[in-house]
Amino acid sequence: MTIERACGLVIEEVEAEQSATSQHTYRWHARCIESDFGADTELGDISRLKVQEWVNRQRLTLQPSSLRHQLSFLSRLYRVAQDHGCEAGNPTRGVRCPRVNNARTRTLSREEELLLREVCCDATMTQIEFAVHTGLRRLEQWSLKPEDVKVWVERQGKAPCGTTFPVYHGLATIRTSKTGRGRV
Repeated sequence: MTIERACGLVIEEVEAEQSATSQHTYRWHARCIESDFGADTELGDISRLKVQEWVNRQRLTLQPSSLRHQLSFLSRLYRVAQDHGCEAGNPTRGVRCPRVNNARTRTLSREEELLLREVCCDATMTQIEFAVHTGLRRLEQWSLKPEDVKVWVERQGKAPCGTTFPVYHGLATIRTSKTGRGRV
């Protein structure tokens, strides 16, 4: 079975179960695979070494997440071909692909924080302030346990009207996060 025929089978499968946007994405993957390996290439002629060399070349132009999607499409192509009687083994197994690092360190600017304060109700302000000052996502906040949070009074502050109030500081230990790494 050729790559072009296998891509056609995958697209037929996708058209039956996916949205128009997903169909468009799968067609793009199919065009890329056909272009990179050759539409008339037999699936059995593609070795794991050839796939690994392809991945290494793609690393130069594609983001890790895009490359993983391309490799996933190629793997699906072989699975669908096997479902239709093709006996070629799947050469994507054991191929090393770059890790996707979706760690983010961005925090709100002062202007964004002020705009957020204007549009939010008082009931959510505590959670929002905590998020603004810690950079924690909502689920990270909710997963905190008492032993993960340490708070202390740093000093006494003084309001313009003359009353004093405690100024708190603290540390929160995030054991699991979206990025897969803990942080303090």
